[in-house]
Amino acid sequence: MQGIKIKQYINTGDNNEVIVTNTDITLNTYTDEEYKKILNDLISEGTVQPVTMEDNEWVIVDEFLEQSRLNFPFILQPNINELIKKYVLIKLGVQYRSSSTIVHSRKEIVDFLKETNFLNLNRVVNLRDEIAHWSDTRKRSIHILQEFIRFSNLDSKREYYTVLNGVSIPDSNTRTLPSYQSIITFDYIIQDFIVNSDDKIKMRYYPILIWWELTKIIPLRPIELYLLEREWVYEQNGKYYIHLVRRKKKHGDLRYTRIAPLNEIEISYELYNLLSYYIKEANKFNNSKYILNYEFMNSFRDFNTNNKRNQDFCGGGSFRKLLLKFYKEVVTEQYGYTVIPKQDEDIELKFNEIEVLNVGDTRHIAICSMMLQGFNELTIAQLAGHARVSEQVTYSNHLESYTKAYTYVMAKSFKNRINLVNKDVNSIRHSREMIMRKALLGNDYDGLRKTDYGRCKSKNFPFECDVEDCLFCDHFIRGSELTQKVLDEKLKIVDKEIATKLSYIKSVVQTERKYGDNRELKTNTNSLHSLLVRRAIIEAYKMGSEESQ
Repeated sequence: MQGIKIKQYINTGDNNEVIVTNTDITLNTYTDEEYKKILNDLISEGTVQPVTMEDNEWVIVDEFLEQSRLNFPFILQPNINELIKKYVLIKLGVQYRSSSTIVHSRKEIVDFLKETNFLNLNRVVNLRDEIAHWSDTRKRSIHILQEFIRFSNLDSKREYYTVLNGVSIPDSNTRTLPSYQSIITFDYIIQDFIVNSDDKIKMRYYPILIWWELTKIIPLRPIELYLLEREWVYEQNGKYYIHLVRRKKKHGDLRYTRIAPLNEIEISYELYNLLSYYIKEANKFNNSKYILNYEFMNSFRDFNTNNKRNQDFCGGGSFRKLLLKFYKEVVTEQYGYTVIPKQDEDIELKFNEIEVLNVGDTRHIAICSMMLQGFNELTIAQLAGHARVSEQVTYSNHLESYTKAYTYVMAKSFKNRINLVNKDVNSIRHSREMIMRKALLGNDYDGLRKTDYGRCKSKNFPFECDVEDCLFCDHFIRGSELTQKVLDEKLKIVDKEIATKLSYIKSVVQTERKYGDNRELKTNTNSLHSLLVRRAIIEAYKMGSEESQ
């Protein structure tokens, strides 16, 4: 039974050839002195605050300078505490896992040890039945328990590992994104807030405006946003740029040198203006190098953030608190929306509901948007700071739900535009509606050219025919022949074509096809957009039919 798997990448020479080696680490791989050295190295680099192996509370510090406390609660079982500490050291100092991963792993391990009385053999008999009642989320963490058991020297490790190894693990859900409807609503709020809000409250939430306007276009990681420097926004030869430094590092993992990221990115004048205004005001306040300087941000707040850290930039915790305050004070109190958690399924939100967006969501939104616009996959990787095109796979898994939500919002817009013109003439009973209809058509319905499922109001037929199916033409007027059954059949055809296009786009990412000008990819994404418009039109007609019933 193996321990913690460690993969190392070794550069063999000038030709940049990489050799991959795998090592399995168990409790006895290192001596006690070597574990102490790992701890001291972590303390020296600032990842762990000064402690000893005997201390039962450690504080680890992430790249945001945010602290997480690790408690080792089994004081009466010092050998168990020592085992967990050594596991944490391997994860932090050898495998280089993030602090959030360590905190989560420690909790799962501690909970499991409590439940099983430290892997007591008498408890293993009923373990499978107990696991059956675990949530899917907890079942997905079984690999953590397996890894810890393999690492340990506990007598019952084989029996427990065998039971855990026989559990069926639920598929991991792709990261939940808010619906496109919520994205559009939030964007509307931001744009209106920029134009119409009071200057004082606008300055308080200016970091939120920067986050949204910048990262919905350029897929930055949160830390890359927090550590943007003021001098990195500049004008050159009449064009506007932002300089980026990628922050995802893998401690010498040579794979992360394969694709060079784009660090100088051209931005619009509007975005430059938004950033430079805040930078100018920040420069008046202090000489910090960071755009999102903590002290400057805090000067506009009327609430206590309880910040105890000595840091120059805004950390993740501070930014999330500001975003939550924005939802309460602006989205809810000023614009009247009810903020709800992200939904696991696509549902129709009420007119005054909006799903919450988290700081990291805009990175996914930006990448999905670029995929659907037909950006070259290498360009997306460079803009996103991905080392490999295959890193886009996770994001491409959002495309199906993203496109459905996108067409739903578009369909609502289409429905409002075509609702009056496309009503059956027999359903119009009010003279005011009839007058408006005649003004729009310039003719009586019965005098128009007959087409499949309705009439054509084009005055220059057939020279205005741009599509092969009249249903998708701006000159089409719905007739009684356009039934729900017909619409459902057309929707099936369009959905099948959309699935084909999405499958191709995802395959480009997953198979890492040759970089360069992928014209076939561009053709497929352009075609996909046309299909999304068609799907939205069909949905709009379906909405109209349902309302008239």
